[in-house]
Amino acid sequence: MSRIADLAASNALIGYILNTQSRLHDLETQVSTEKKSQTYSGIANESQHLINIENTNDLLAQYVR
Repeated sequence: MSRIADLAASNALIGYILNTQSRLHDLETQVSTEKKSQTYSGIANESQHLINIENTNDLLAQYVR
């Protein structure tokens, strides 16, 4: 069994564990609620992409007329 010899390595390891725990919690929430994010800021990039597609679709529809 290996040991963590110094405080810096121990703190880094604890940070990695907490980060992983946080990501796991977020993913469990996504699965249980069937939502990608609990806030609008979590879906900002996807929302902007959808708005761009809708605008392009509107422009193409106007061109066809």
